[in-house]
Amino acid sequence: MNDVAAGRNANKNGQTLQNKVMRIFSRKGVQTVNYRHYWKMAKQNKSILLKNVPYLNIAGARTYSEFVLLHQKLKMPIRIECKWQSSQGTLDEKLFLLYHNMTLCVREPVVIVIVDGGGARDEWINWLKNACNKTHDKDIKVMNIKEFSQWVKQLL
Repeated sequence: MNDVAAGRNANKNGQTLQNKVMRIFSRKGVQTVNYRHYWKMAKQNKSILLKNVPYLNIAGARTYSEFVLLHQKLKMPIRIECKWQSSQGTLDEKLFLLYHNMTLCVREPVVIVIVDGGGARDEWINWLKNACNKTHDKDIKVMNIKEFSQWVKQLL
């Protein structure tokens, strides 16, 4: 598979992971709304899953997280990052940058990083989990989609 085809495949599978997240919340009555339309929904005071939520990364560039959950039952917003990798590749090295962006650049005190697809190396996943466990000013959880689904069931 050439680089272009591999990139298209990764994007497709990443979108599939995002769709799973949206379905998990939809079953709990949470509507997904693009971040641009949030202000229209804010007055309705509903539980919503914001999609494509911007923040400035450590380089000062505009970057997007897949989701931020705003739920009536919760006292704070939860940022959700989705990372898919079906074979070894560049995701492993990006986890280091993702960790620093989540600890230094986002406002939400709770961050969920969903890593799935089976291609991320165990060493990097273990590094990320250990680093997140040592972060005291934020609660950052690393899980796969199955663990995430269980977490949502317990949370909501």
